[in-house]
Amino acid sequence: MSHPIVDVGKVALQPATWPPLVGEVLGCSDYLQKIIECINEVGEFPKRDLVNFALANKFFVNPVMDTVWKTMHTLTPFFLLFPVALTSYSNGTKARPLRAFLYHLWIWAYHTSPIQIIMTRVPATSDETFNSYAYRLRHLAFKKDVRSENLPPLSVIRLALLQPNGIPFFPRLESLSFSYFEVSQATAAYTELIALSPITKLELTDLHTETATFVTVLSLFSLRFAGALKELRMRMPDPGRAFTMESLRFLPHLTDLTTLSITCPYPHFPIYDLLKWITGLRNLETLEIDVRPRLTAPIIAGLRSEAQSLRFLRIGGPFGFIMSVLRMFTDIGECIELAPSRATTELEDTEIIMYVERTFSPSPELLWKELPEL
Repeated sequence: MSHPIVDVGKVALQPATWPPLVGEVLGCSDYLQKIIECINEVGEFPKRDLVNFALANKFFVNPVMDTVWKTMHTLTPFFLLFPVALTSYSNGTKARPLRAFLYHLWIWAYHTSPIQIIMTRVPATSDETFNSYAYRLRHLAFKKDVRSENLPPLSVIRLALLQPNGIPFFPRLESLSFSYFEVSQATAAYTELIALSPITKLELTDLHTETATFVTVLSLFSLRFAGALKELRMRMPDPGRAFTMESLRFLPHLTDLTTLSITCPYPHFPIYDLLKWITGLRNLETLEIDVRPRLTAPIIAGLRSEAQSLRFLRIGGPFGFIMSVLRMFTDIGECIELAPSRATTELEDTEIIMYVERTFSPSPELLWKELPEL
């Protein structure tokens, strides 16, 4: 007895053939997005698994693309969306004329990979393909192990200048993170492409060198995101590298932060110069300070935090510094975490506990590396 041949793939794409629960899930974009996000968090190669899902069923395509392009560690994939022409220079001869938006310039004598150069009078956002992917970007996290950025800074600036006023390259970009030993000129140039994005979070982690381009990035954010930036995290882990107020002078322009984290073991880090700004942040909810100042604290007894809804306070450093900062706060909602840079004495532990119990009502949870037993 012969049976009719059934195209399982074709039947699976017909909503009328779905069981009720399957139809409810595949027909709801929120459900699909949750499924894709869960897949993206497990497995050895989650991106590859997501692509397989998209190839298996067209209803997964958009959620998969949203997830894959949501967080990027380089802008190169966006540049590769542009029409490309290859122009090679070898012994001074041009192989073909330049007519495209972006082209690869091969200089065989000096480079093993092409230099991408933008040669156009057309804005990037005039390209529908670019727009469809740029709209998906939410988090841009430059990592030090990603070295595929080979677009010269001047080409990036040229691309930024071509952009019409008021139209962002990445209209949903929320956060920007640099995980480099230093902020290079090439990386800093990319900040011009995100100047109109609705960024609320900036992270500068693993910084080892105070450079002019680092100052440029801070100045751009202080000018263009002063009222929008809500979260700032800065980590400079090298105790032998200086970071001074010369580069940090733009930080006080950021007045609406709800989360601030500063880590720097450099002994002359200007934390006392920054405390006036920090205590003036009225919307702070989370504050983390981990420093190792050697200088005697100046007269800061008059400083009092204006934060009205601080929930979490973390202070790391010498005992004297911890107590000086702790006395600036009179209202902490949930938790105080202390990280002394040396083992504290029983008397110092008792002083901290008694101060917290006497000052805060109700008393927040008090944590540190070794909670003393009284």
